[in-house]
Amino acid sequence: MSVDNTSSSMLRCKGILVYLEKESSGRPECAVAPYVHWVHDHSPSLTRLHCHCRPSPGRSGTGLASWARSEGIHACKERLPTVPDSPAVYYRRRLAHMLSDRSASSGVGMYIYCAKHHAWMPIRSSIVRNSLSNWLSLTATSSHLRTVHCHYHSTPSTPRLTLSHVNRLSRPSRSMTYINKPVPGLDQYLPLSEPSIGVALSKETYPQNAELPELFKPLTIRGTTFNNRIFVSPMCQYSADNGHTTDWHFVHIGGFATRGAGAICMEATSVVPEGRISPQDAGLWTDSQIAPLKRIVSFAHAHGTKIGVQLAHAGRKASTLAPWVHGDMARTRVAPTYVAGKDEGGWPDEVYGPSEIPFSDLYPKPKALTEEQIDDIVEAFGKAVERCKEAGFDFIELHGAHGYLQHSFLSPLSNVRTDQHGGSLENRMRFSLRVVAKCRGLWDKPLFVRISATDWAEGPERDPATGEWKQWGIEQSKVFVGELKKLGVDLIDCSSGGNWVKQKITVEPGYQVPFAEALKKAYPDLPIGAVGLITDPEQAESYLRDGKADVVFLARELLRNPHWPILAADKLGVAVKPANQYERSFSSMLTPARRDESKP
Repeated sequence: MSVDNTSSSMLRCKGILVYLEKESSGRPECAVAPYVHWVHDHSPSLTRLHCHCRPSPGRSGTGLASWARSEGIHACKERLPTVPDSPAVYYRRRLAHMLSDRSASSGVGMYIYCAKHHAWMPIRSSIVRNSLSNWLSLTATSSHLRTVHCHYHSTPSTPRLTLSHVNRLSRPSRSMTYINKPVPGLDQYLPLSEPSIGVALSKETYPQNAELPELFKPLTIRGTTFNNRIFVSPMCQYSADNGHTTDWHFVHIGGFATRGAGAICMEATSVVPEGRISPQDAGLWTDSQIAPLKRIVSFAHAHGTKIGVQLAHAGRKASTLAPWVHGDMARTRVAPTYVAGKDEGGWPDEVYGPSEIPFSDLYPKPKALTEEQIDDIVEAFGKAVERCKEAGFDFIELHGAHGYLQHSFLSPLSNVRTDQHGGSLENRMRFSLRVVAKCRGLWDKPLFVRISATDWAEGPERDPATGEWKQWGIEQSKVFVGELKKLGVDLIDCSSGGNWVKQKITVEPGYQVPFAEALKKAYPDLPIGAVGLITDPEQAESYLRDGKADVVFLARELLRNPHWPILAADKLGVAVKPANQYERSFSSMLTPARRDESKP
C-alpha cells in the first residue's frame, strides 16, 4: 500500500501515525500513514489498526511489518467493523482515548497540519478533550484541507497559521457539530425543537424554574404525557369540504401546535354525515377523511404537541348555517332562519334527536331516533374511533355538551321518550354510556368527555316536592360523571349550557369554573378541565393551585392570542421552550434569573 507524496513527507515528522494492514493475494500488506488517509482512502479494506505516537521509520512497504512488530504494534488485534462508515467512528474513539491521556503532558502541544498552507495550526488541549469530534470533522468538510496530520511534540519549526487562517479552517467543524437538526421520520425538513415546545426548561439553567406553576407541570394520563396543562378547546371552523379538513385546518391547528399548548383538541368531528352542525363541519365517517387529519396530526407531533379530536353528533342542532352565513357581527345582515336548506348543502329533512322537540323555531324540527338508528349511531362512533387510530391521534374527546345529541338525551327538557332511553336518569344516561363504553373498548389512549353541567334553565334542577328532575344540572352531572369514571373515562371537560334556547347566563371571568370545582370535589382522583372566559394567566393558575381543576381549556383567548401559553409563562415567571423560530421574540422570558432573584 503506497502513500502519496504529501503524506510521505509528513511521515518523517514525529507524530500520531496509523499502522495499516489489509489482505491482498493471501498475504498482508502494511503501511504507516497519517490518520486522514486511513479515514478517506483505506477504510473499506482495512482489517486492523493501531494508533502510534512514535517517530516514523521513514519508509513504507512490506518491510514495515518487522518494524511494527519491533514497536509492539502486532499486539493490537481489534477487528474493524464491517459497516463502511463505521471504521472512522471507531478510530475516532480510540484516538480520543489516547489523546485525552497525552494532551495534558508537560511540553506537549497539539497541532493540525494543513497541506494547502504548509503550516501548523495549534489546538488547545481543552478543545481536544471536550470537542474532539469538532476538529476531526475538518478532514471531511473543509474545502481548504487536503491533508491533515495530528502532531504531538514540541512546536514545529514551520510557521503557524495566522489567526484568520485558523478561524477560516475552524468554521466547517462547527457546521458538523452545530447543525440545525431535522425532525426525524418526516418527508420534508422541519427544525427539531429540543425540548418540545411548551416544556418548562431545566432548573439548572433557569433557577426561576425551581418551583413550577401548576399550569406548567406536565400531566400524564394513561401513559400519555402532556407538556403542560393549557389545552386548546375544540372550536368549529366551518371550513371542511364534505367532512374533509382543509389547509385552513392545517394552518389553524398548526399555529397552536407551534405555540406551546399542552394539548390541542380538534373541532367537533361528526361520525355520520347527518351529524354535522353545518354543511362545512369536519367528519370521520369515511376512510378518505383520515389522510388530511393525519397530515395535521403529524405536524403537531413533529413539534412535540399532543393532539386529539372531538367525536360528535349534532342531533337536533344539525343542518344549520355557519355563523357568518347566518349573519354578520354588526347584525346588519341576518338570515330569517338557522336552517341550512338542501340548496345550501343542508339536510333539513334528515335531522334527528331523542324526541321531536326542536331547539327553537328557527332550527330544524328533528325526527325521533328509532332503537335501530340509535344502535347504528353507536356503531358509527366505534368506526370513527378506528379511523382515529389510523390518523394517529393521542386522545379522543366525546362531545356530550352544548345541546348536541348526547346532551339532548341527558336532559329532560329535550328527551321525553318513554322507552329505555327516556324518563328516569338511568334511562336518559343510557345512550351516552353506550357510546362511551363502545369507544373505551376500542381505544387504549386517553378518553375525555365534554359535558354541560347545567342547562341554565329557569327554576330548580329538581322539583323539591315530587323529586322529579326538571332540567339537567350539576347534581345529575355528578351521577353521570361517576358512571363515566366507572367506564374508564380519563378526564372530564366541564362546560355548560347550549340545550335551552332561553338560557340565562351571567357571563364573567371563570363563570363555569364552579361546576368543575364541584366535580373535582366529588371525584378528587379524576382529572377535570375548566373552561369559560379564562383569559388571564394568574386567573388560570389560581384554579389549578386551589384544586378546582387539573387543566384549563382555552378557546377564544387563543384565537386572539395563539402565543398565550408562552406569554403566560413569562407572566408567571417561568421559562418554557418556544419554537426555535420564535425564540428571539421571548428574550426576556429566556433570560436565566440569578440564584438570589425571586419570581415576580
